[in-house]
Amino acid sequence: MMKSIVLFLLLASSSGALGQTHTNLVAVGEWSAPVSDNGYTLRGRLILAEDAPYNGTRTAVVYLELQNLSRILASVLVDYSERALDCEVVDAAGKTPPPTPTEADIIGPLPDAITTLTLPCDSTLRFRVSVNGWGIPKGPGWAIQLPAAFWFLPPSAPGDRFLSGTFTVPKSNSTDIEAMRKELARGHVWHGTLVLPRVKVPPATTRKSEIDKGLMDQILDVITECQTIKPGMTRADLMKVFTTEGGMSTAAHRTFVHRRCPYIKVDVDFTPSDPKQNVLEERPTDTITKISNPYLAWSIID
Repeated sequence: MMKSIVLFLLLASSSGALGQTHTNLVAVGEWSAPVSDNGYTLRGRLILAEDAPYNGTRTAVVYLELQNLSRILASVLVDYSERALDCEVVDAAGKTPPPTPTEADIIGPLPDAITTLTLPCDSTLRFRVSVNGWGIPKGPGWAIQLPAAFWFLPPSAPGDRFLSGTFTVPKSNSTDIEAMRKELARGHVWHGTLVLPRVKVPPATTRKSEIDKGLMDQILDVITECQTIKPGMTRADLMKVFTTEGGMSTAAHRTFVHRRCPYIKVDVDFTPSDPKQNVLEERPTDTITKISNPYLAWSIID
């Protein structure tokens, strides 16, 4: 039996918080047909992005995007709540596979909590409608976490899967004169239903490696070259691979940078070649007593 522990907090923003949006988009739906309400027109679409994998599973981030197409040079208000968006996973025939039974510990606003969104003329607003907190099974597969349901789509899932939904803001049926007056004073609040075209969920395969083979080979060459310098060698040997940079130094200690990249550094301790050597006098014959592992840091310029 599915155990659901849902913690709802009344927040100032909706669960689709207007924070940082993901640039790693994996699927973008078509725009819905425009819907007008007293001359104010909106359209919408669903967008699927990818968050960091969890437990070997690819985690989806679902966005709703609304666009103000009104010819009237004024803002449109949209009362958003979780109940306004009815979003689900469907197959190619439009049938909804059963949600995946799992535990949940979701923090978000109550389903009926309303956040008023403002769309200026000719503007587009994208906000997150998926949540975090559902128990994600071990992958591979896709985890799609919506407020009311969770789907886990393994590679073995038959056929294609899509996200589909409608966005509805119903008109108030209140006949209270004072309530109607307050509603009019707010400005134009859009009402209607957008039928959001479905967007295909990519196959639930393991995400392709993002390793840059060329970069990896270059770094391997640099590390190998750095490891040729060892304690017992001289400052002259060190200077074949590294060079100096700005900053404080003495004959006994200095930071050096790689000749091909000044951001690759090593810290080196020396024994002066002459016991009477000045503390700031660096000689090619000084002996390396200790050298750090290479590390990355910004350049220092005197």
